[in-house]
Amino acid sequence: SVNSVLSAISQCQPDMGGQLDDYAMKIGTGDESTARRSLYEKSNPISIDFAVLESAENVLAIKADMVWDDVGSWNALERYKNKDMNNNVIIGNAKVADSYETTIYNETDGIIVTLGVSDLVVVKTDDIVLVAHKTKVNEVKQVIKELSQEEAHKKYL
Repeated sequence: SVNSVLSAISQCQPDMGGQLDDYAMKIGTGDESTARRSLYEKSNPISIDFAVLESAENVLAIKADMVWDDVGSWNALERYKNKDMNNNVIIGNAKVADSYETTIYNETDGIIVTLGVSDLVVVKTDDIVLVAHKTKVNEVKQVIKELSQEEAHKKYL
């Protein structure tokens, strides 16, 4: 239940539990948006399995034969989205020419054009363009961490 999860968070990650309690008191008020941003900025960047599930006392683990997939990774898109005849995944406005096995994600009105590339992940948002080789996308978190430490780049995160 939600209450069980919140209780486990408070028990295993007391700082995070306190931050969630503070946020909960501001839901529905004029301070909710600011409180949500503060919660996000102050939260420890740790997945719930490490932060809570491995330490909680009321979690039952059952061995299962299944495939795990990190659907939060850019590479996962190629496993869940339709591909064109050259195994490109295209989400948003893009034109690909002589490009293979590339994932393109464009959330802007602009266009992404690729020519003669392969094995890339190309992401375009309003403020950021990411071009990475598929074998390097797991290192994006490190690049974001470095950007967050550079005053001139914090505004993009």
